[in-house]
Amino acid sequence: MNKNFLFFSRGEKVAIIILLLLIITTICINIFIIRPTARRASVIHNLDSILCARDAALDSVRRLRAAQDSLRKLHYDSIRNARYAKASYRQETSYRKKEEKAEAKTKSFVKEIAIVEINVADTAEFATLPGIGPTFARRIVEYRGKLGGFTNTSQLLEVYGLDTARLKQFEKHITIDTAAILKTNVNTSAFRDLLRHPYLDYDDVKKIVNYREKRGIITSWDSLCEIIGRKNENLKPYIEF
Repeated sequence: MNKNFLFFSRGEKVAIIILLLLIITTICINIFIIRPTARRASVIHNLDSILCARDAALDSVRRLRAAQDSLRKLHYDSIRNARYAKASYRQETSYRKKEEKAEAKTKSFVKEIAIVEINVADTAEFATLPGIGPTFARRIVEYRGKLGGFTNTSQLLEVYGLDTARLKQFEKHITIDTAAILKTNVNTSAFRDLLRHPYLDYDDVKKIVNYREKRGIITSWDSLCEIIGRKNENLKPYIEF
């Protein structure tokens, strides 16, 4: 056996040392650089997965809470609507009952009201009409006295304070007898008596009296209209010659 087989030359020894250094360097790089980087990448990846899972869990919790809030609001709204409907029903029922009682009372009252003839009735009879108390009854009788009587129901609106709404309340319970109208004689009535009539003003009466004093009696309705200078058909039923 050759003894030189186990011995290396100087150059071979250098090569072997360099080779060993490369192997050791490679192992160190693998241990201390490549593997920690891989481990860090793995850790970062795992951390990202955990954060994503956490965000997904939080989103699920938020959706669950939103759904619970919606259900809670729906529940409260249904309770509130039910209470409102119940209160409205009670109120409507109460109002209907009151209305029915008032209607029944009105019907009963209407049946008891006597028909009033407004050209002969006194204040007590007028006061029995719906919407007519003692004050209006007195005003109607006083106005009727100045007028001489009523020819139609619309003349009642000429009574102070009496309007259409009030007239409708009792219009069905009155009648008019035009034969009871008291007429005014334009040839014999005094100045103040003529002036009392609602359809004659001061100038009308003055013209009538002046004509009587200067020319004598007034003979017709047309003559009277010429004297006062106008036609007033409302006045015609109350004048005689």
